Amino acid sequence: MFLETGVFAGREADYLYFLLLSATLINALNYFAELAVLWEALSMVIVYVWSRHNAEVVVNFMFGFRFPAKFLPLVLGTMEFLLAGDLYGPLVGIVTGHAYYFLSEIYVAKDPSWRRRLAAPGWLKGMVPKPQIQTGPQKGFTVQAPYGGRGDPSKQADVKPEGYRPFAGKSQKLGDS
Repeated sequence: MFLETGVFAGREADYLYFLLLSATLINALNYFAELAVLWEALSMVIVYVWSRHNAEVVVNFMFGFRFPAKFLPLVLGTMEFLLAGDLYGPLVGIVTGHAYYFLSEIYVAKDPSWRRRLAAPGWLKGMVPKPQIQTGPQKGFTVQAPYGGRGDPSKQADVKPEGYRPFAGKSQKLGDS
């Protein structure tokens, strides 16, 4: 189960807020770690939170190694250390992911006000469009793009400019000069 369709299902603004909070904490921790690239730490945050929510899922890793998902961040961090010698990137991501998971899942039981603090603010919820649930053969969700053309969009679909020829460039056979 993915974070977008599981933990944050129907809460797109909360997922974006989770990413923004994680990026902010990574930048703050980067003051001490002095990382050149921060994407690795952010991806490790996502992996950590996913692995905590799916702790008993069995993960297949390189060459058929199988282990519970709760160990995936540690395995990926060890792999990064062995291959690139970088320990701080994965470590910053694991610490950030643990901080978010602790506050959102464990500490909320003691202090329910943290659920409200970790929810996306109203201005962010207003900026993120709600997906439209589709039914039928292709189930799932999508966001309908706003129509930017003039007139009726159903009549605009087949209109092509005059002289329109797709792939109208000159071609030459190989070996011709």
